[in-house]
Amino acid sequence: MPKDLQKTYNLFLSNLDGKMAVITTPFVKLDCFYVKFDILQLPHLLGLHKIYKDSPRIICQKLNDEVITYKHLQRHSNFGTIKDRVELFEFILEIFLEGYNDSVIYVSEADKFGSSMKLDIAFSHPHKNKILTLGLREVNDCVYAPVTFYVSKSSRPTFTKSKRAKILTLELISFNL
Repeated sequence: MPKDLQKTYNLFLSNLDGKMAVITTPFVKLDCFYVKFDILQLPHLLGLHKIYKDSPRIICQKLNDEVITYKHLQRHSNFGTIKDRVELFEFILEIFLEGYNDSVIYVSEADKFGSSMKLDIAFSHPHKNKILTLGLREVNDCVYAPVTFYVSKSSRPTFTKSKRAKILTLELISFNL
C-alpha cells in the first residue's frame, strides 16, 4: 500500500513536533515521565538514514518538498529494510494521539545487555504477525526522546525481563524549543 510521505511528515509536524507527552503510570520508576518530540526525529524513525546520507534537516526538507516520495523509496535497494517502518508509522501517532491504552515497558538492564540501542522505555504492540516497537532513550531526568521504531517479523514477546506498566494518563503539551 503506497504511503504519502508528505502526509506523514505533515502529521508529525502538526501533531507532535514541539510537543511533549506527559505520561503517568502506577509503576514507581515511571510514575510520571515525558516524551519530547522534534521533527528531526522523523527521518530516523522512518529509517530514511538507511537510504539517504543527508542530515535529518535536509531529509525533512526533501520530505516537505516531495523530493523524497514512497515511489522513489521503492526503487532503492534498501527499501525492504524500511518498508514496514514507513507503512506502519501510524502506530506512533496512535500512541500519542488516539488514546493508546496499552502498557509502556520499562526496559531492564538484562534486556539492555547486548543491545546497541540501550533503550530505557519502549512501546511494543502486536500487529498481525509482527511486533511494532517504539524505543525511547532518556535525554534528561524523566525526559525521553524517540530514538528508534522497528518492526519485528516475529510474534515472540519482546523485552521479556522488563516491567510493563499500564498507562494511566497521556497528555500532549507544547514546549518552547
